[in-house]
Amino acid sequence: MNSASLRRPLGCLKHSLRHARQQRLGAPRFMATEAASTPTTTSTSGSGSGSGSPSSEAALPPHTYFGIRKGRQTNSFRTGFAVYTPPDVTRPSTTDPMAAFDKQQMSAMDPTGARTRLFDRHSPDSVKVGDVLMAAAAKKASGKGKKK
Repeated sequence: MNSASLRRPLGCLKHSLRHARQQRLGAPRFMATEAASTPTTTSTSGSGSGSGSPSSEAALPPHTYFGIRKGRQTNSFRTGFAVYTPPDVTRPSTTDPMAAFDKQQMSAMDPTGARTRLFDRHSPDSVKVGDVLMAAAAKKASGKGKKK
């Protein structure tokens, strides 16, 4: 028994899992993940059996545990899980809807293009860091708060 595994908290669990994993490695596989092809055997002269019959593994039919045969065709084989390709979809080539929307909004908010030129990065007269901008209301409402 491994005494070092008893001193560590998960030592026994690790040892048990490792032991179970090693036992599984030696076990044969019970289900195949893909259809096995028929093995080709070559007969050798002077074999020890003398009967000349192929081995028992070569005489077995291919593995069809989860398989479905197609109609009367004996050579075609498909799995139980069908995989279909997506249909070809031809979409009409459209322009970028956001670019058209941005253009419409800019024409409504900036009809003269003054704001666009003011904030253009490539223009030498554009706003730079540290510039102070003065904004005025469109209706030029006074801030005095006169009551009627």
